[in-house]
Amino acid sequence: ATRSPLAPTRTVYGDALSGTLSWCAGDLISVYCSECEGDVKLSEYAVSEPLSGDEAAISNLSDTVRGLRWGSEETHTFYGVYPGVTTSGAPSTTIEGTVVTGSTPAVQHSTGTTDDGSGNLTLAPDMRNMYMVCRTEADPTSGNDVTLGFLPLSTAVTFTVTNGFEDTKSDMTVSSVRLVSDSKPLNGGFKADWSKEVIDGRPHTEPAYGTTVEAAFRSVELDLSAAPVTLSYGNTLTFTLLLSPGVEAGDLTFEISGTNTHDASAFTRKARLEKADGTGITFPRHEKTVIEGLLVPESVAWTVDGAVSVVPWVNSDAAVIPIEE
Repeated sequence: ATRSPLAPTRTVYGDALSGTLSWCAGDLISVYCSECEGDVKLSEYAVSEPLSGDEAAISNLSDTVRGLRWGSEETHTFYGVYPGVTTSGAPSTTIEGTVVTGSTPAVQHSTGTTDDGSGNLTLAPDMRNMYMVCRTEADPTSGNDVTLGFLPLSTAVTFTVTNGFEDTKSDMTVSSVRLVSDSKPLNGGFKADWSKEVIDGRPHTEPAYGTTVEAAFRSVELDLSAAPVTLSYGNTLTFTLLLSPGVEAGDLTFEISGTNTHDASAFTRKARLEKADGTGITFPRHEKTVIEGLLVPESVAWTVDGAVSVVPWVNSDAAVIPIEE
């Protein structure tokens, strides 16, 4: 697998749900700058219109909330985070000085399903769980707009599984998929600090709960139990799990649960994520890894023999924040 290039990126899946990212109206970001004038050092902004060209226009979240203003310092350093501090339905986010804190949920949900016309399905993840950060330096002589180039902080993995119920050639209904690590945190709180060692252009990031990684923090689940997805024999289901940032996730087991519609029997299939030579698959931090070719069998025995590649989040639109005079 190869690492994806470092490039600014956008915040939600595009219309085709193909992995392309783009801003959309209503996305909320928070921006902090200690050099700004007065008491307002942190301001909330919202994307005010869909993506146009290579920039997304953003504005103050409320007309009653004053935005950031230039101070007297020659250089201003702006720190931004998505999802914003007040983003509805997202985990708790804070930003103060050089430090961003957030939390990746253990249980995640899809925000929509698309069908390619042949019965192959793609589930969209809730991108409010996809943390993005930026750090930009500017000065008052640069004008009243500051361009913020966001970079993904979270780690993501996209799976494509195939209904391989060869014996009965029946549909399978998927109610849950899980990813479990032997030792690495996949969910939970984290702290990202720009004042420490910068890795891959991102702030130094570490779990917020210390060095002991309890079992509760070593898994993420896509919960489909409220609306199980039915997949016909031979068709594929593609979905994405968002992992806690800053950790090279390895020693992993993939688990899928659902029902065989032939006899309404429940099933759970587990597979160790390993390459053909027996070495484990590792998900590089801040990147999106794609795993294809997972054939979900009717019998319990299951080995992974699929293509694994690390691909970049499609770049590279920026947000422009207005700095008031």
